[in-house]
Amino acid sequence: MFRWDFPRSAWRFAVLSVFSFWLNEVGYAAALRWTTLDYRAASCAVIVLLAAVQLLASKHWAFAARVALSRPSGGPGIDAIGS
Repeated sequence: MFRWDFPRSAWRFAVLSVFSFWLNEVGYAAALRWTTLDYRAASCAVIVLLAAVQLLASKHWAFAARVALSRPSGGPGIDAIGS
């Protein structure tokens, strides 16, 4: 279930963005220094790889849903609505 929790998500997204930028720069420098790739190919490879990493990290960490607390017994749940 999606739950919008802006302060927590915004903080995590900011941390993830700064870390991704740093990792992008380090990865690009490493690719230029230790491989024989052309700078355009190195840039493309680093950008594509880190875009996938950032997408997964955003989905599973920055914007992940919190674990729902169990509801008190006897109260109507979300599954009781509409039945």
